[in-house]
Amino acid sequence: MGDLSQDTIPIKSAIQGDQEVVKTPFGPISVTVAGDRNRTPLVTYHDVGVNHQSCFQQLMSCSSHKSLLVHNFCFYHIDAPGCEPGGECCPPGGRALEAENLVDQVSAVIRHFELRDVVCFGVGMGGYILASYAARFPKDVAGLILASPLCKRPGWWEWAFGKKTAYHLWVSGWVASAAKHLSHRLFGRCLHSANGGAGGDLVLCYKRETIYGISPLAVSLYLTSTLNRRDISELVPKIRCKTLLFSGFESSFEDDNLHFSSLLKPGIGSWVEIEGAGVLVTEEKPQALLQSIQLFLQGLQQMGHGLTWELDYNGAT
Repeated sequence: MGDLSQDTIPIKSAIQGDQEVVKTPFGPISVTVAGDRNRTPLVTYHDVGVNHQSCFQQLMSCSSHKSLLVHNFCFYHIDAPGCEPGGECCPPGGRALEAENLVDQVSAVIRHFELRDVVCFGVGMGGYILASYAARFPKDVAGLILASPLCKRPGWWEWAFGKKTAYHLWVSGWVASAAKHLSHRLFGRCLHSANGGAGGDLVLCYKRETIYGISPLAVSLYLTSTLNRRDISELVPKIRCKTLLFSGFESSFEDDNLHFSSLLKPGIGSWVEIEGAGVLVTEEKPQALLQSIQLFLQGLQQMGHGLTWELDYNGAT
């Protein structure tokens, strides 16, 4: 197994903010606050194998400064324990938290910052966590944006290969097989077949960013939490807020996404399929998300959410 820790370079994030460590009953957690705190809060949570920087930076970079996403919100980017730059918030005792404990940490963050009527944006396992929070605390959440959210328990193949990857990350660090498994989990087939099978630029860039910026021990623990997740099918119908759901056409979890969408109450969910993308649509196809996000947030505006700034719609994307 090759070690990918050499010949890597740091990649400057497009997301700049103040990093704060919030104490929770299940250990400290890092939150990066970006934007005017008087604006409507938008809480994000990333998928396994990335952190808030490598999950949302392409979407933030391509959004117009006039868009509702950038113009109206203060972002509270939550990193899974230890996945933040520097990796100082690993779970105590080196044990993976239960998925429910990760949801409890989100609750602690929202209480710490005294946030109300939040909009939540989660990708993959981050979507599972924030959807669970919205179901448990419906009065706190004004809207949900979910990209390829998990819903069911892992299948046999996900569990078996995931357990192997988690072990390699814990024992040997960022070996080639671990990076390969996670990149295939995150990105679509088209990217991996590019350049004669070597992978497209985004896949190669992802591997460099992952090696440089995220603790393999923290990823191992987050992956273990993901593999130990329970089915939340009974929770999804309890979501009351408007929900925008993106699904990558090449995602390994498209069936989960369809199942999730079918469980939402009539009239609150919108489904958008993104061609040529896997789970990480925010990085693979960020431009394809913008119009749907803009329309979704305009709908929330009409319901009285996200009205911090008056939007000039001319030229907004």
